[in-house]
Amino acid sequence: MMKTFIPFLSLRRPRGRGTTVNSDINVKVKSVGERMRIGELSERTGASARSIRYYEQLGLLTSARLGNGYREFDDSAVATVDTIKALIDLGFPTELIQRVLPCTGDAGPAGQDCGVLMRRVAEIRDEMDAKAARLIETRDALTGFLARAETGASVQLGAA
Repeated sequence: MMKTFIPFLSLRRPRGRGTTVNSDINVKVKSVGERMRIGELSERTGASARSIRYYEQLGLLTSARLGNGYREFDDSAVATVDTIKALIDLGFPTELIQRVLPCTGDAGPAGQDCGVLMRRVAEIRDEMDAKAARLIETRDALTGFLARAETGASVQLGAA
């Protein structure tokens, strides 16, 4: 806990007529680490402010609201946004991300069994491996086709 001094009340009567009252209150504020607004979070993660608002709307990310309505995020939001972006880049639908995200943190699952979800993630990984293998086969077939076409073209040019 850190102590923060906040001037609470300062009343002064003009022209020296009366008493001056100064009152200060000391408030203890729990330090929560580095805080940042949406623009800084966007800059640090490469996610647009619009995406960050969307993640928050889906419940994937949380922020505190300041008195002026601005969002304020703690430093753990950077890792959360990076994880969300990675899962989206891997092709995860946001519905699955909502269920998987609590299983990715250091604190562990938030009241849910992650076993079923992790099996689904493993299935997605295996599907990606199969797609990658098919892409490699297709690339190799195209490479062979190009090599044969190039050889055929050079033979035809040599025959002319």
